[in-house]
Amino acid sequence: MGATGIKPPADSEYALPLAPNFFRSLVTATLSLSRLEEVMGNGYFCDRTAKIRRSPLKKRILMAITLSLLILGLTSYKTQHHLSPPPSKEVEPSQTKTGRSTVSQSQTDVASLIHQEYLKWEGTPYKMGGNNSLGVDCSGFVHQLYDRVFDLKLPRSTHQLIGVGQEISRHHLEPGDLVFFRPPSYPRHVGIYIGNSKFIHTSSSAGVTTSDMNSNYWRKAYWMSRRVLN
Repeated sequence: MGATGIKPPADSEYALPLAPNFFRSLVTATLSLSRLEEVMGNGYFCDRTAKIRRSPLKKRILMAITLSLLILGLTSYKTQHHLSPPPSKEVEPSQTKTGRSTVSQSQTDVASLIHQEYLKWEGTPYKMGGNNSLGVDCSGFVHQLYDRVFDLKLPRSTHQLIGVGQEISRHHLEPGDLVFFRPPSYPRHVGIYIGNSKFIHTSSSAGVTTSDMNSNYWRKAYWMSRRVLN
């Protein structure tokens, strides 16, 4: 009985030449089977004077012994080589996104995302307590933009926004930082820094617009800055 029907698994960790001990086991099994057929043919399991036939019972006995020897040989081979299933590759959990994630985004990416959303709001008129394209106030615009772009729920009022994130110096501003002002006309005002000393906000006169922090008006009204993005 040959071993041509036995193939090592396709995985590279298993694709090893069969051990010599395994071949010796097969040879031993073959010789044992030959001896068994000789014994059975000589009449130990049948009439000595009858013509030797391969009865169904005899075939089943030979097949059972053959399978047993093959299983023992394979078990011995695996034990010698410590074969085990290849380790499963752990997939590192990717960042879960319930919306648009801000983790590890560059300043350029943040500025681009903010600008794309800003274009949808540009020119929207100012409306105290407004929260949509029909009219929006300064904190409402900030609240909507961070929710839509970064899936970040910020407080709705300017009074609450001054307590979120980390306070930073004006000289270390990055796109996405919140900038706060104390204009002469109202006590608090908030906008979003987009780079190059520019910020977007809702003006009482121009609606959603872009302004320059270095302009005389906003430079004097500047109060503080806070970072809420990682």
